[in-house]
Amino acid sequence: QQSFRLAPWPMYRTDNVVRRAKALQETMNDELAVISVNQTMAEQLGFLVGERVTASQGDSRITLPLMIDNRLADGVVLLPSALAQTKGFGETMAAISLQREESH
Repeated sequence: QQSFRLAPWPMYRTDNVVRRAKALQETMNDELAVISVNQTMAEQLGFLVGERVTASQGDSRITLPLMIDNRLADGVVLLPSALAQTKGFGETMAAISLQREESH
């Protein structure tokens, strides 16, 4: 099954004014830095909530905790843009693949 990235910009990361507003940035938390899929897709891939999952697009790779968001359609991977943790990762609205974090 082909999966595609949905990469929304968080509300307080949209322009220069809000990005420089310290009080607004302090309202953001690390809960946004996750990879989200719906329950069906998580079950198909054998992933559990909170498990660290690696997303890949071309040469870009990022590993974050997995969350369930049943508002997402099958095959859609929500991975926000404009976060310190996701800076420079891949393309928005492009094919993406997921796998368990590699053990070292």
